[in-house]
Amino acid sequence: MVKTCSQKITIENAYYLGAFTILLFFSNGKQKKLDFLPIFSKYLKGDFTKYAIPSAFKKFRVANGNIYWGKNEEVIFPVDFLYSNKNATLVSEEILYVNPLAELISQSVFYSTNWFVVYKFV
Repeated sequence: MVKTCSQKITIENAYYLGAFTILLFFSNGKQKKLDFLPIFSKYLKGDFTKYAIPSAFKKFRVANGNIYWGKNEEVIFPVDFLYSNKNATLVSEEILYVNPLAELISQSVFYSTNWFVVYKFV
């Protein structure tokens, strides 16, 4: 299948979940959790392995429809590769509770403006 420009999937946002796992928000409305450790272990070589250290890994950026590491996009992967990766888990979003003063345990919490949003990953 040939994709046209209007069908191209991009990454709109991303959140670090822990243990080299990032929640990716795609332009087609899908959300996927992706464990980057196997990808980094396989593809990063030489100086680029510094991004496999947790403190450096957490410093990813989302821009121009993709996720990357380094000031000059030193580590970047094709969006199609990330979207269809076997380590990517589709997230079924279910908002459990929204409250600016929420005390939450054992859930993933994202802070946006003045509200906490809790997502349950099923």
